[in-house]
Amino acid sequence: LPKMIDFIRSKLGKEVKLLWNMTWAFEDTATYADFGKYDFDQMKMYDAIVSTTQTALANSQVKKYVKGVIPTGTAVQNLRTSYWFDGITRDGSNLSYMGKILSAMMLLRSVVDVDINALTFESYEELAFAKPDLAVLKEAVNNAYAKPDEVTQSAYPRT
Repeated sequence: LPKMIDFIRSKLGKEVKLLWNMTWAFEDTATYADFGKYDFDQMKMYDAIVSTTQTALANSQVKKYVKGVIPTGTAVQNLRTSYWFDGITRDGSNLSYMGKILSAMMLLRSVVDVDINALTFESYEELAFAKPDLAVLKEAVNNAYAKPDEVTQSAYPRT
């Protein structure tokens, strides 16, 4: 990782600020062989992702240049405590369209500090399908931003 950081800085300049994009755990129903490494347990995989992120960022050479975390994995896990449950991926691993919107909102919040509470999607016809879920998406992102290493229970629970 330090070699990769050095390479990026050599191409983009020494002033570049790097952020770590935390990945997400597989859905509970995923059947990928690699999911077996976590006993097919989503929370076990999520906890391993958080631990790996913390360990990587504790490395002095990494810590010097990586200025923060984009807690996409936590936003996904937060959304899973809502009525969305495990429907945020299209195949157990890769994000669905709604998952991609969630991830984009997390990037906006983390990288450029956009107030996602102001997002409405009113002028984006192609995002109209997401409007009914906008409140729960915002909640998942805002909670992940506030607590990037822990899952927050949604106010929009499963029924």
